[in-house]
Amino acid sequence: MIRVLFGFGLCLTLAACGRGGGDAQAKPAASSKTPQNSSARLLRVDPQLLANGRVVIGQAEQHSPDEEVMISGQVVAPPKGKAEIGALMTSRVRSVAVQEGDTVHRGALLATLDAPDAARIFGDLAAARARRARAEVVLSQEQTLQDQRATSARAVSDARSDAESARADEVAATMLLSAYNVNGTTLTLKSPIAGIVATSHARLGAQVDAGTILFKIVDPTKLNVRADVPESLADAIALGETGQLRFPTTGRICTSEVVTSTRSVDPIKRTVSFRLQPELACKGLLEGGFVDVRLPLASAEAAAADAGLHPRYVAVPRSAVVEIDSVPVVFVPTDVPGQFRLTTVTLLRHSDTVSYIEQGISNAERVVVSGALLLKGEWLRSRLE
Repeated sequence: MIRVLFGFGLCLTLAACGRGGGDAQAKPAASSKTPQNSSARLLRVDPQLLANGRVVIGQAEQHSPDEEVMISGQVVAPPKGKAEIGALMTSRVRSVAVQEGDTVHRGALLATLDAPDAARIFGDLAAARARRARAEVVLSQEQTLQDQRATSARAVSDARSDAESARADEVAATMLLSAYNVNGTTLTLKSPIAGIVATSHARLGAQVDAGTILFKIVDPTKLNVRADVPESLADAIALGETGQLRFPTTGRICTSEVVTSTRSVDPIKRTVSFRLQPELACKGLLEGGFVDVRLPLASAEAAAADAGLHPRYVAVPRSAVVEIDSVPVVFVPTDVPGQFRLTTVTLLRHSDTVSYIEQGISNAERVVVSGALLLKGEWLRSRLE
């Protein structure tokens, strides 16, 4: 009897132990962290961040890593977007009306110079006018004598030639005076275009020689980007294609259009130059500065689409992807102004300017392309509150 009770008690003990073991294994599963609901991954910020450009929204695109080229581009001013103004004769700076950074309109006064040699131009013009007046009087007299048959046809012809030569000298002197923009001995320098005074070398009282450049004016609305593409890829870039410009320091993205190409290979660098015209909203370009340029390769894209040789992935600017808790995410705007959803993405790889995404967002989906780091900071701060 004792053995039976002992066996029965042992069974009860083992059963209880079995239940205890089962509960111990179930507890971690019940307490494990479940994935956050998408509604819990919303961030709300001041919509003014979008209005002032600190946060920029763009669209994801679909590309193959083999369908584009990333190169460095230089910001340049076309001939109509830059002007250099200098002294056309030896002179001394009397006054300076502008300084570097000033915005000027076309025809704005830049400086006045004292040019003693300008008096010679006035003297040449006065002498030309006197010669022209005298030659016209002689011609009139010869024509009167010809009517009275008191002079020869040759004398009339010589008088007419002298008069025409004198008129030509007067016109030349007048045009020279107009070109120098001289009034007395004062030479006036004016801006031929609207823009910003990029450089100024005019100093009060300084003597300048003929041909010295004193001012450079740049029109920021006409700046474009020169991209030197390797010779082997030049044929794959089509005029009219849309490219991207990325500011290296801020990561800001602008769109641009390929407008021209030299179609000539640089013998040293073995590159072909393309010109890209940025969109009007692309602010902050500086003449002589550099930006990162992303250009689609038209032939590669067509071949990939037709033959299906290269898989295509969703592509966004690299600045759009940030890591939170070591997980790559992007910020997707919602219908509520200033509200964004944190979306986890699976990355294929990064290039210098582009991130290729396998999962998480779809082609043409709207995402934050500039300002993601700012939103990350706001998200981390909100978790501490």
